Amino acid sequence: MFMGLSSAEIVFIALGLLLLVLLVAAICIAVYMIVKSSQKSAKPVEPPIFPPPALASVQHTEQQLRSLAKLRDEGVITPEDFEAKKRTLLGI
Repeated sequence: MFMGLSSAEIVFIALGLLLLVLLVAAICIAVYMIVKSSQKSAKPVEPPIFPPPALASVQHTEQQLRSLAKLRDEGVITPEDFEAKKRTLLGI
């Protein structure tokens, strides 16, 4: 026979190789299905909600103006100083 092997040994080797090929194919299909299902179930990550920079800036400016108004009302700064700083903060 082939290289001194009997026909039964050749059939046994051929079946072993066929099973090996089928096993590798089954593993590839399983991996493909797992990856595909995980892509479907994965929800996109939503970015955290932060106020827009302009809004944050407006809120900061508003807080500064409130603090300055309080200092003006308490007599710590003059009304002229308050108006000058207000113009600076508002970009006027």
